[in-house]
Amino acid sequence: MKKILIMIVFMSIVFTPLMAKDGELQTSYLYENTRLLQMDGYSFGMGGASVGVLGKSFNLNNHAKDAFLRGFDVSAGMNMLYYNDYFESYTAQSYFGSINFPLKDWFMVNITGINNYLLLPKRDVANQWDSLELTKNYSSTLFFTLARKVNLTPKTQLGLGFTGKYVDQTVLFDYRSDYVVLEDAPGKYTLGKGFGADVSMIARFQLGSSTYFNMGGSLIDVVAPLNVVMGKYFGAGLEINHVLFYKNAKLNLAGDYLINHSDSTRMSFGIEEWILNERLALRLGFVDTKITAMDNKKAFTYDPDGAINSVYNDYDSLNLGYNLYNPKEQITMGLGFKAGGFEANFSYALGSEYTGNSMSFDIAYTGEEVKKSTYKFEPKIELQSNYKYFSPNGDGKRDQVIFFMNPKNIEEIGKWKLEIYNSSADLVKGFKGKKSVPKQITWDGKDKNNKTLPDGEYYALTEIEDIYGNVGSSQKVKFKIMKKSPSVDLTFMPDKLHPGSEKFKFMVTQMESVEIIKTKIVIMKEDEKIDEITYDGFKDSFKWNGIYGDNNYPEKGEELTAYCELTDNAGNTGKSVLVNIPVGEKVVEEDKKEVKMPEIFIAARIRFATSSSKLPSSAKEELDEVVEMLNKKKQLKIRIEGHTDSRGAAQTNYKLSLDRANVVKEYLIDEGVPEDRMVVVGYGEDMPIDSNNTEKGRKNNRRVDVIVISD
Repeated sequence: MKKILIMIVFMSIVFTPLMAKDGELQTSYLYENTRLLQMDGYSFGMGGASVGVLGKSFNLNNHAKDAFLRGFDVSAGMNMLYYNDYFESYTAQSYFGSINFPLKDWFMVNITGINNYLLLPKRDVANQWDSLELTKNYSSTLFFTLARKVNLTPKTQLGLGFTGKYVDQTVLFDYRSDYVVLEDAPGKYTLGKGFGADVSMIARFQLGSSTYFNMGGSLIDVVAPLNVVMGKYFGAGLEINHVLFYKNAKLNLAGDYLINHSDSTRMSFGIEEWILNERLALRLGFVDTKITAMDNKKAFTYDPDGAINSVYNDYDSLNLGYNLYNPKEQITMGLGFKAGGFEANFSYALGSEYTGNSMSFDIAYTGEEVKKSTYKFEPKIELQSNYKYFSPNGDGKRDQVIFFMNPKNIEEIGKWKLEIYNSSADLVKGFKGKKSVPKQITWDGKDKNNKTLPDGEYYALTEIEDIYGNVGSSQKVKFKIMKKSPSVDLTFMPDKLHPGSEKFKFMVTQMESVEIIKTKIVIMKEDEKIDEITYDGFKDSFKWNGIYGDNNYPEKGEELTAYCELTDNAGNTGKSVLVNIPVGEKVVEEDKKEVKMPEIFIAARIRFATSSSKLPSSAKEELDEVVEMLNKKKQLKIRIEGHTDSRGAAQTNYKLSLDRANVVKEYLIDEGVPEDRMVVVGYGEDMPIDSNNTEKGRKNNRRVDVIVISD
């Protein structure tokens, strides 16, 4: 039902202008001037420029702005226009009232009523202006608007409005013997009534964190309530949120252009500054309106003697195209005030060449408590971090974590907070603010007492609340603090390096179960680095043939040193102790001159997780090298020895060691090694190669050794 209703409204907005028909200039004059005068106290102070300014609940010229409102509010006001020279007191009055409320989360609904009184001059038989006698005439309009906002991109929003209206305009004639005004007619004449429609849109673009550009337009009377020509209304505005006198402030710059029904145009420019936490507004505007001379066109069809039309024609010809209700080059100014849920606007226009001073006033109630009870839409906010692991230890690597916050489905932010909890759900750090949400917050890992937190698991959660009391929360973002550097052990096999041989390899043992993002082995000769092996991630074995630089290699009898570095995902780097590498005879061509193998040597060493006999994926590369060697040297056999650490029952450990050895055997069989070339034994915890009193030692002992034996 929701999608169908929204589709009907959008189709009406798109296709209604296609059905519009231009009418004749007959009953339009009174009606058109009421359109020019339909400005509230807010718009009046801006010279009428208001299409590009958001945030005001009352606006007749672009109802698409209602799409950006939220909750319930009511507005009421009036304006009075004064004219000198030919008129006494005011010549026009407008009274208006408006109500906004949401229709679920489908549309914003606006209902507005306005009654415009225009004071038409009487004339005597000699067609001269009388001594300021006035008659009252009015045009009443009821508007009903459905508006909806569409988010085109994260920084672009579009408001669309469809407005239906009913118009009724009437002229009242005062019968006195010294006036010639339709003497045989009754005292009240309906000059036209009917239903009409406007369509409007406004686009909002976010240019920066606190700057917005708005542009919009309206097609007025695309379905004409009277026989009038369609009007066009365009406007744009720039909104800049800033700080002034240590308080939140907002600057609006706006300009509008109205092409009214009977060829009249109005240009408006305005500037507005909200200060003192947007409590007080100062406005200044400029307006210039001109209408093409009416010649002998009739403004009122019910005027057979031409009494009223002649007045307008004569005045228009005297004033070079400017009629009674269209000021020429007029300056306006205004004040606005917000407090306690009320907003009041007062504006004053200085008299221009053809007009006197004018003023407008309105008041609106946008009480927060009322909005809180009517606007029930949960805001949303996304939270992300740049690291899942970070290390606030001052080494310059991942010492800080950055949180990114992205609020959604929220019109005006009341307050926000970002809180960080430990694994026990205790609050350890908090950030908070009002109004705008920062795009990112950087945290150095310190708690609310400015002490660096211990290693462990943490999570962050952000909460946002709009000005109506609706609260939304993000998902939890989990991360770890890891300040400790990873421990690493480096060994090698066989026990001597023969430069040029492909049999030498480094063995890397990681002591803690942390994710490693980089493995590096550095080889040195007399304290000078001669080679380096790096790998993105963790790898537990590396081949090295002893050749470095431009085909350089160490001489027999020399000794090299090497160490290994592991960098974890928190940016911590751990370094092993130096190992000494004896250098043997260089191998020139391995297929012609081979290094004589010892009768027994370890071809592979596979380490296992605690209580597990699952073959690690990292071991397959090492075992594939054993397969390659056995395929080349058919005379060789291997013994597969399984081992455990000392924890647990001896019988259980024996079975586990045998299971580990058999897993390696099955892999080699699958790779084509005959079963009769392998011997499998399990030693349990009986043959440790390291201490079982440390985690490092126990990890070394949980192993399978593949030992090559000569036939």
